[in-house]
Amino acid sequence: MQWANIASKMQDIAGRSFTVRAVRDRTELLLGHYAANDRASLNKSGTEEQYRAREVLLQEVLDLAREHGVKLRARCKAYPAPAATPREANCALTVQSSPAQTRDTHAAAHFDGSAGDDQSESTSQTFNQILNCNLNDSDTEDVAIQNLDDQTETVQLPGFSTSPAHKYTGQAEATAPAQCPAVRGKKRQEQSADYEFLEKRLRPEQAMKEKDFLLESRRLALEEQKLAWEKEKTLAELNLKQQELNLLADERAKARRLDAREKQHKQERKAEEHRTAAAQQQAVLSIVEKVLSKINKIE
Repeated sequence: MQWANIASKMQDIAGRSFTVRAVRDRTELLLGHYAANDRASLNKSGTEEQYRAREVLLQEVLDLAREHGVKLRARCKAYPAPAATPREANCALTVQSSPAQTRDTHAAAHFDGSAGDDQSESTSQTFNQILNCNLNDSDTEDVAIQNLDDQTETVQLPGFSTSPAHKYTGQAEATAPAQCPAVRGKKRQEQSADYEFLEKRLRPEQAMKEKDFLLESRRLALEEQKLAWEKEKTLAELNLKQQELNLLADERAKARRLDAREKQHKQERKAEEHRTAAAQQQAVLSIVEKVLSKINKIE
């Protein structure tokens, strides 16, 4: 959905139709070139502040790309060329230079027409292969980008030998003379120094992140305890309310039973009074009848 939104915005701005895949591939390619070029040119900064600013900017770009799942494109590892024979190694003349100086050295080395054409075609193919290579693993990508400053390119001057061992491969380890122990040891020392420097730079940040993680874990644990306590408190309040409701219901039931008993007693009293009044009335009637009967007899 994010790439679709980006593609729609690009269509609105440019007034042209773009597919999601084209926008994503172009973004990945530009991010790869940007990361590679800036990482390679960090040593060219004039001051330490500029170096730090460019390094922080590049690290932010890499973090942003990693958060959104963008795979950066950078150089891929080339296969080492076959080892040269002793005679070819003695005749070979290799020049190690930075990526900025390689183009001038390579152009000056093409004094032979036929050999120069073959060398130019090989170089173009190699650069195309390097630029079109994708690294799927993000960790390998970071290490490869950090080592771009330490990588050097070897250019074989044509005219001495046309064997595959002396062709340009774009890597410092492609030819036999470049694999001497002194060069390898110096390169390893430079890489170790770079790793130590980066480790020192990242160590405080890592400690701060760990501290933040511990604080966040403690905060979450306290929140969980607070929620558990609130839950227990709510259950206790519900139990108390339920008990109060039960007591109230019992009291109401007792009151209804008492009212029923009182009504029953009143009804029994009224019935007894009716019976007593009826008995008295019957006695009076019997007496009056007896008196009347006696009077009739006398007459």
